[in-house]
Amino acid sequence: MCWLVRRANLRITAKKRSDIHYNKVKSEYHKTLAREKERLQTPEYLRRILDEEAERVAKEQSAEAASSPSPSAKKSTAAAPARMDRFHKERTIYEQNKAQRDAELATIKAEEEQEKKARKAYFDERRKTNAKLMKKTTRGQPKLNNQIDHILAKLQKEKK
Repeated sequence: MCWLVRRANLRITAKKRSDIHYNKVKSEYHKTLAREKERLQTPEYLRRILDEEAERVAKEQSAEAASSPSPSAKKSTAAAPARMDRFHKERTIYEQNKAQRDAELATIKAEEEQEKKARKAYFDERRKTNAKLMKKTTRGQPKLNNQIDHILAKLQKEKK
């Protein structure tokens, strides 16, 4: 029985090794394809077609510019007004939202700071009263005068 289990485990590990090898070769293949793709250039015939098309378009544009004077030529002599940004509206909205968020964050931070100070004061006071109430005599008995003073202070606070 034992030798059968070992043999099955060997088969599994061999299969696992072959899968790992296959995946490694596959990933290397895809990496080399990506590198090759970067190095590939457009074929010569395609480059010639694209160059001819670009020359034709350039000639048409130059012919149109020569045949009729464009209104932009007149504007170039005069001082051109500052161009509005394409995203002026979006930018102003973004800046308003950012200012609003900053203001909200500032108020939240101020509130958190106040809460933190109040919590610290509360726990300091609590620590002091607990230390006062926990005082003991030399024989280990609680000091009752501190406890009585504490109860008296509470009653006077309630009375006010």
